[in-house]
Amino acid sequence: MTDIAGTGGVSYLGTKGYIAPEGPGTPAADLYSLGKVLYEMSTGLGCGLFPELPSTLFQRSDHVEMLSLNAVILQACRQDPKHRYQSAAEMREALLSCRAERSANANA
Repeated sequence: MTDIAGTGGVSYLGTKGYIAPEGPGTPAADLYSLGKVLYEMSTGLGCGLFPELPSTLFQRSDHVEMLSLNAVILQACRQDPKHRYQSAAEMREALLSCRAERSANANA
C-alpha cells in the first residue's frame, strides 16, 4: 500500500474489480478475488457485472447447481471480510458441497 501524494488516499497494486474493498494481503481478500474469478468462469460475465446472473440461467439444465455455486461466490465476495470465508479450507468445503449436490441431483 502506498500513500498517494500525502493525500491520505491509498492505492493497491492489482486488477480493478478483483481487489477486496479493504485491500489485498489477507486470506479473506484472496478468497474475494477467487470469488470474482469463479464468477466470471461460471457466468461468462465480466467481474464488473457482479453479482448479476446470466439472463439465460434458468434455461440451463444445471441451473440448480449454478445457483448453489453462486451462493458460494456471493459469500466469498461479501463487502465485509468478517462475512466471507475465513480460509481456503472453509471455501473448499462449500465448493465440495456444491459438487455433492450436483452428484445427488444427477442420481435423482
